[in-house]
Amino acid sequence: MYFMIGYCIGKCGNIRQCVFPSLAAMLPVVLIPMCDGGLSRGSLSGLGMTAAVLSLLFALYALPYLPARKTFVWLGRNSLAIVLFSPIFTVAAKLCAGLFRFDPTHVSWAAASTFLVISLCLACALVCDRLKVSMFLMGRPLYTRYKDVRV
Repeated sequence: MYFMIGYCIGKCGNIRQCVFPSLAAMLPVVLIPMCDGGLSRGSLSGLGMTAAVLSLLFALYALPYLPARKTFVWLGRNSLAIVLFSPIFTVAAKLCAGLFRFDPTHVSWAAASTFLVISLCLACALVCDRLKVSMFLMGRPLYTRYKDVRV
């Protein structure tokens, strides 16, 4: 389903024609997990949650006075490392899900595991750069420092 939606958005030419930035999207991002106990990607509520999160992220990116724009660009510049190393740490993060049983919505586990996985992926990229493994395998560094990002 998501592949077909992505294909249709790609045919439109620009994702901004299909997803509209809005800070009001914070409301469905909070309410959908609270109201839907069985939230999954394949459900209508999962699709709505995905659209709401995209809308919220586009809105945050558009705010000129917040450091969110530079952070998003920094994560984008390091996305290869995140894609390469995330399967390893995602499996490890799933093992920690039991620590967050106090939250029936699983939002706290999602936030903590996302932060942990991205942090560990970036740490691996930094280690690969320091050991010169990334230059040998990729021909370029994997990690881009935050202070080197220009917006």
